[in-house]
Amino acid sequence: MLANEWITIKEATRILGISERTLWRRVKAGKYQTRREGGGEKALRLLSRKDIERDLKRSVSLPAPAREDKTIQLVSEFQNVIRRHTDKILAATDKQADKRHKRLFRNILLLLIFITILLLTFVYLTVTRESGRSESRLSDKIQTMADRQDAQNKVQEVLKTVIKNDLTQAGEQIRDLAAADQATREALKADIQEIRTATRTDNRATGAIIKNQVAEISRTGDRVKAQAEKIEAQTEEIKELRIQMIELQAGIAEIRAAVTRPTPAPAATAPPDPEEPQQLNNSEIQ
Repeated sequence: MLANEWITIKEATRILGISERTLWRRVKAGKYQTRREGGGEKALRLLSRKDIERDLKRSVSLPAPAREDKTIQLVSEFQNVIRRHTDKILAATDKQADKRHKRLFRNILLLLIFITILLLTFVYLTVTRESGRSESRLSDKIQTMADRQDAQNKVQEVLKTVIKNDLTQAGEQIRDLAAADQATREALKADIQEIRTATRTDNRATGAIIKNQVAEISRTGDRVKAQAEKIEAQTEEIKELRIQMIELQAGIAEIRAAVTRPTPAPAATAPPDPEEPQQLNNSEIQ
């Protein structure tokens, strides 16, 4: 569904020439198709443009006093002109304008809306003031309104020319921006390619360094493993030496116990040789 098929509350009141309170009463009565845009407290209520235009045609087709027919027709034509130009500007804005151009178009739209409000206010005051006057003076006023409408048409033509020139300048600026953007993209591509090349070189150098470090770590691991095996062998030798020392100490203790034990006196025998016990002890120790 196209975006211009839905309009805001303010746009609807501007098209119909009624107050927001009256429009809300019609919305609550289900006279117009509505939808919400966004969520939360900032949700925007939109109305169907087709329903608003149908209601506008119906109100224009209803019988009205002769003094108001021409005024309503002029206001309706002016509103249609404003709406057509607004749609064109919005379409141009959606297609090719950036933020600065949107600001320019927004200002132009505000100017058009302000002119519309002034015109509607003037029409309302004129119709109210002339309601108690004669038909002849009312005709004069209507003629004056027609002249003013002609003046407004001239203003619209001037605005059209200004808008057309602004759109032309905006198109040129957009083309310049597109060219600058293309140049920037090319420069960025060249920089990215250079960075990729430098990164590949650094990665290769880093990979070689890491490979050498891994080899060195592997060699260090082999040396540590060999040293650990050597330490383990030495540990086993130490354990065996400890066992031998314990056994040797036990043997020494037995020898000492045997030496210090008193021996019974032998029967009448020849006295022993003083040097024999010493030899015996030495043989036992060995």
